[in-house]
Amino acid sequence: MCNFVSWIETPNGDFKYLTNKEIRTKQWQNLLRLGKVDEADKCGHYAIRQYFRIPDGMGENKECTAFSKPSNFPEPIVVAIKAGKMRGMGVAGLMLNEVADAKYRLARDKARAECMVAQDKALAECMVTQDKAWAEWDATCVEALDEYRLVRDKTFWDLFSVTENRADEWR
Repeated sequence: MCNFVSWIETPNGDFKYLTNKEIRTKQWQNLLRLGKVDEADKCGHYAIRQYFRIPDGMGENKECTAFSKPSNFPEPIVVAIKAGKMRGMGVAGLMLNEVADAKYRLARDKARAECMVAQDKALAECMVTQDKAWAEWDATCVEALDEYRLVRDKTFWDLFSVTENRADEWR
């Protein structure tokens, strides 16, 4: 998986990258439906190549996670970030001032905690369902096995009790 922000620099000097505009298009939805891209890697080089139909080997895959200064990125990407066109594509540290960063972290941490509670609750419910299902399966298997053994043993011994049914050595 590639990092936010990734791009491909083409031989003619263009920068190809995905923004929230591209991931809302029918073309993107078709690529998802066909399994050609993965929603989790929407910033990745493979997704960029699929969307813009850039063949492997053409252009240079690039990415940067150093958001401390805009000069680390090509100008078109800086413009897209500042215009909010990367909303929904990823988040990055060092782009907010201290006050905004504190608000962000507070909201993020609260959301993460709520997510963990929801996941834990769902897992607990799943485990109850799973435990119940396993208990029912086990009871069914034990019952079926007991019935099988009764039929097996009764049939064998009923047949064995008749001397003519025995192997010569057992007559």
